[in-house]
Amino acid sequence: TGMRLGPVIATPTRWSILVAPYDLERLGELLYAKDSVPSSLRFHSEGGYLLLPPSIAGSGQVRWERAPLAGSARPWLPDVEAVVDALVEASTSTPGGGSRLAY
Repeated sequence: TGMRLGPVIATPTRWSILVAPYDLERLGELLYAKDSVPSSLRFHSEGGYLLLPPSIAGSGQVRWERAPLAGSARPWLPDVEAVVDALVEASTSTPGGGSRLAY
């Protein structure tokens, strides 16, 4: 079975997978426990922000790749640990080591 996904934002060059709030200490522990982490992963901490669709950024149109469920007052967001685990697994199983995840 696959992982349950929440909303995903897309720009012409990057996807942003929205996750439930987390603190940097927990994120640091998760990343430290991994043998390797893709260099293309980016994290937004307190005070950081993402443009929400529909918007236009310097790189182009911001759109929903996977929109929140309609009629949901508060979208379900996956836990950061599940997303980090899935992305690290995907990157390490790609040919050539996968230090970067392809868009």
